[in-house]
Parts: sequence; C-alpha cells; structure tokens
Amino acid sequence: MSFNWLSRRSGAKSPSVPRSDLLEEARALARAGKLQEASATYWKIKQKQHTAASLLEHAQILFDFGDHFGAASKAAAALRLEPQNADARAIQDRIRRIEAGRGR
Repeated sequence: MSFNWLSRRSGAKSPSVPRSDLLEEARALARAGKLQEASATYWKIKQKQHTAASLLEHAQILFDFGDHFGAASKAAAALRLEPQNADARAIQDRIRRIEAGRGR
C-alpha cells in the first residue's frame, strides 16, 4: 500500500505547487547548470500537467546528464501528445545513434 494512497484515503492533502512555478524553477536550475536538481524538479510536475515542450526540456536535461533511457522515455511521452514533433524524434534519433555505436 502506497503512502500517497493512504494519505488520500485519510483525507490528507499534499501541498500542491502550480505547474508554472515548478517549470520556471526547473528552467532556472537548468540555466544555472544544475542539471540534477532541474531534472528532479521536472519530475515533480504532475503527469496530467505536462506539455510536449516541458517533456522535451526534461528529455534534453536527462540526455545531457547521460540518462538516455529517461530521455527516450520523455521524448516518447512528448510524441504521444504531439505525434509529429520533430524535436522529440531528433532526441530519439540521437539516442539510437549513441546506443548503436555502443553495440559494436
């Protein structure tokens, strides 16, 4: 049983930070070169509040941080929202080329 489920069941409310505040915080951290902190903040944005743009920002940070699996996952999520998104496809293509080079 998860704590979140138990908290909701008991009527406890989790503190809610508006998506725009978290997004701006994540962007500021990324600009400051604090990729790990930026990524952690992007993760805090609720799934239902993601946009293709925010998912791609997070994908790029994960890519820069060396988390290719995470970057590919975020790019795929962006493609579910915008199937023709060229930036999401470009991230996936870069990851494929890197992974193909490792397989040699």
